Amino acid sequence: MMTTADKVLQALERYDLKGHNGKYRCNSPFRNDSDSGAFSVTITDGEHGAYHDFVRGEQGSLYDLAERLGIDRPAPHTPPPSPPPRPPPP
Repeated sequence: MMTTADKVLQALERYDLKGHNGKYRCNSPFRNDSDSGAFSVTITDGEHGAYHDFVRGEQGSLYDLAERLGIDRPAPHTPPPSPPPRPPPP
């Protein structure tokens, strides 16, 4: 199963993505005239990271970027419901 980071990096490949070891640069996917490589993405693990567009000054989390790119993020983990309380002893 692909992580959110994998999906984001795959989507950014068409914007001349370069980098390694969790630090990447590319042209902005949000500016049609972008050709400066002034868009950075830092990946800390498969579900955490951040982005920064140095031209527009926009930044956010990996999930913010995924949402802007139209990538579904994983559903939050919710613990199973607690069992009903036990009746008092007779």
